[in-house]
Amino acid sequence: MATYEELRNLFSDSPLRNRLEVAILIKARTVLESPSEPLGRAEWADAALTPSVAATEAKRMLSFLLGGIDDEMTITEILAISDVYLQAAVDSAVDLLYP
Repeated sequence: MATYEELRNLFSDSPLRNRLEVAILIKARTVLESPSEPLGRAEWADAALTPSVAATEAKRMLSFLLGGIDDEMTITEILAISDVYLQAAVDSAVDLLYP
């Protein structure tokens, strides 16, 4: 089980944050290519394409992701989460946070 300190240290983990930034960019493009997305989400997507905003959103998505992590997961298991899982987590987070 990961301790709170270990979980907090994930915010300094560049490879994980980089992977989240990529997932954010993919979600942003998906949103912008869909004419049926809500205005708030489309505005988020447009802003998320800016590198500084994507970096900030990566921290926010990490917070969202860690809030839903199984309490029994170790840091090694969290860092080994697949890109597919991260993308699904970002997709869900954006849909909830930007209705």
